[in-house]
Amino acid sequence: MAVNAGNFPLSVGLVEYESATRQMAAKKTWNYDEVFGQPGKTGEAEVRGILFGGTGLPHERDWGEPIRSDEMRELGYWSATDTEYAMGIDIDNKWLEDNRHIKGFLREVGTSVGESFMQAKCIHAALPFIRAFSSTTQAMWDASALCDSITLDDGSTLDNDLPVATPSFSTVWDLIDFIRYKQYNQRGLRMKGVPMCYIYHDVHERKIPKIFTQEWEMDSLYRNKNTIRKYKIKPVSCVELDALGTNAQFLLGTKAKRQLILRMRKNLTTEWDTNKRNRSRSGLTHMRIMVGVKDRTDIVGRPHSA
Repeated sequence: MAVNAGNFPLSVGLVEYESATRQMAAKKTWNYDEVFGQPGKTGEAEVRGILFGGTGLPHERDWGEPIRSDEMRELGYWSATDTEYAMGIDIDNKWLEDNRHIKGFLREVGTSVGESFMQAKCIHAALPFIRAFSSTTQAMWDASALCDSITLDDGSTLDNDLPVATPSFSTVWDLIDFIRYKQYNQRGLRMKGVPMCYIYHDVHERKIPKIFTQEWEMDSLYRNKNTIRKYKIKPVSCVELDALGTNAQFLLGTKAKRQLILRMRKNLTTEWDTNKRNRSRSGLTHMRIMVGVKDRTDIVGRPHSA
């Protein structure tokens, strides 16, 4: 049906422009679903929970001796807060009138908006790791960094911040060794984890998959079987680690998904506004993302530099 554009410029512009920008482009820079699980919707302004220290070893008891009690103390609380991101696109109505025949333009507007918000999601999902070694930008409940040397409730020390090293077979194995055998809870009880996901920078993409998949150990003088293969760890490259450094690396165990929080509005909300004085239309888009870390369980990392 033909419409006289001279009489209905705003109506025609609205129909074409609104439908086009709702065609979102979703291009991830890294696959954060492997780390957090499928992100869910959230309507909370804040999520908050309490951590507990657990109990120590049971007491040895002689015949007829009363049973002694142990305490289970509250350690602290974790919290994660919503962040809202918003952006407006202004397009002159006169430009829309004169260029309605350029169909690809409206498609490009929708693609650009979608890519912009997806990039924000990818950066936000990487923040727990970018900030993992800084108690200033990301302090845990005990005021230490996520990957740090800390004093446990029983007085012993736990350090999930391993020395700086370029990714290799041996440095990956050290991370596995920590998850499997060197974790303790706040009361000093040993915690054994199952390695699940290895996060590294994209610049090592040619080397890292070989460490986890090839049959024989890399860089070995002997023909040894690659024992890393049996864990079936998922390598996940993350270019957003640029902000931390290309040699930074993390290994997560299966319990880590319960420690990491990533929730977001699944759909962008688009509002429309007409500025009659300036003869322009604005596409106003916003979304909310929540990210945070509850505790260090099943998380170990190496910084890019000391």
